[in-house]
Parts: sequence; structure tokens; C-alpha cells
Amino acid sequence: MSGRNGAMLSTVAMRRLTKELEEWKGGTTPVPGMEVQVADRLDEWLVKVTGADNTVYAREEYILRFFFSPDYPIEPPEVVFLAPTPRHPHVYTNGHSASKPERLCRRKGETEAGGISEARISHCAF
Repeated sequence: MSGRNGAMLSTVAMRRLTKELEEWKGGTTPVPGMEVQVADRLDEWLVKVTGADNTVYAREEYILRFFFSPDYPIEPPEVVFLAPTPRHPHVYTNGHSASKPERLCRRKGETEAGGISEARISHCAF
């Protein structure tokens, strides 16, 4: 499968993304408040994020676009909010985050290969 820049996803990336997409679509979302909406291409997913109760984002909905490189899971995906973006000092109006992409995809102490199931917005109170 060809990535968005024309590069082919590696066998490791295709296997890993196929497994993770099956987990996400299997009815039990690995990350509370996040749900895959569209994954017509293995290298690009649209994920709905619903703000957690008792936060300033409670029940607000946002869409994140995940772009996976041929080197996934070693290289983290590019993660961008689609408009409208949440009002937060670490999220720019173009949807990009001030945090490094790996912070969006890893918990403290995890390796780069942590996987999309560990995706979380570390700086937002979702």
C-alpha cells in the first residue's frame, strides 16, 4: 500500500496497522473517548475525539487525522486536528499541535513502537 507521499508502507507497518484497526473497530475502543470514523486507507485514519465529562471539553467532538509513515510503528504518525480545532494554547488554528508528535502517541516511558492504541493528547484535558 502506498503512503500519502508515494512511499510504500512496510510489511511491519501494514501488519501492525491492520491489527490495530481491527482492535479499534472491534467494538471496544482501546482509548476512551476516541473512535475511528474513517479508515479507507491503511495509512490515513480519521478519529473522532469526544471530550471527557467534567472537563472544559465535555461532550465536544473533534476529528483527528492520523497519517502513518512507512516506518510506523518506529516513527510516530502525524496527528492533526481538522477544523474546528479545540481552543487550547497547545493546538494551533491550523490543527497542528505545539507538542512533538511522539508525545501524542506515547505515555511516559513507552518506546516509539507503542502503537496507535496508546494515542492520547497529553496536553489536552480530553
